[in-house]
Amino acid sequence: MKWRCMLYRPCFKAHAAKSALTPNCAKKCSDPEFPEFRFGKPGAAAAAIVPRDPGAYRGRTWATRRHLWVDRVASAWLIRRFIDPDARFLWLEAPGLCPPHAIGFDFDGAAFTHAGPRVTFEVLAASFGLDNDAGLARLGAMVRALDVGEGFVPEASGFEAVLAGARLRLMDDDALLAEIGGVLDSLHAHFSNPSNPD
Repeated sequence: MKWRCMLYRPCFKAHAAKSALTPNCAKKCSDPEFPEFRFGKPGAAAAAIVPRDPGAYRGRTWATRRHLWVDRVASAWLIRRFIDPDARFLWLEAPGLCPPHAIGFDFDGAAFTHAGPRVTFEVLAASFGLDNDAGLARLGAMVRALDVGEGFVPEASGFEAVLAGARLRLMDDDALLAEIGGVLDSLHAHFSNPSNPD
C-alpha cells in the first residue's frame, strides 16, 4: 500500500524515506494542535510479546499521549472493554510525563507499544490472550492499516473519517473515547459475525 497523508495521519514513512512531503502533509506534521505528529510516536521494538496475567492489571491507571488517534483510541477501548473494565486513563502532554504508577501504552518506553510489525492494539491483544478473537484480529488489522500504512481493510477509511470528525467536535479525550468506543463495539460485532461477507 502506498503511503499518503490523509486527514491527520502522520507521514512517518515519508519522513523515514527522506522523501519530499506535500505542502498539506508538511502542514499537518508540524501543526502545533497535533504535537503527537512531531514527537512521541512509538517506533517498533524488537522485544518479544510476554503473556500477562489479566488479574494483575485490573483497576489500574493507564496513560498515553493526548489527542487520541487510531491506535491510542482503539487500545484504550480494548483495555476498558476486555482487559480492565475499571481502567482510569491519563492523557499525557508528553510521554515523559507518565507517572510511575501508570501503565503506559503507545509511546516509546511504554509497557505496551509497537513490537515488530504489530501496533499497540495488537500487542495488547496478544499480551492478554485475546489474539484468537476473530473480531479483534480484524480490528487490529484495521488499526495497523491506518496507523502504519500496512495492509488494507475496506472499513478503515470509514473509521478514519468518523474518528476525524469526532476529534473536530470533541476536545475532551474521555468524551472521544466514549463516542468512538460505540463505533468500535459495532465494528467488533460486525467483524465477529461469521456470516460477514468479508
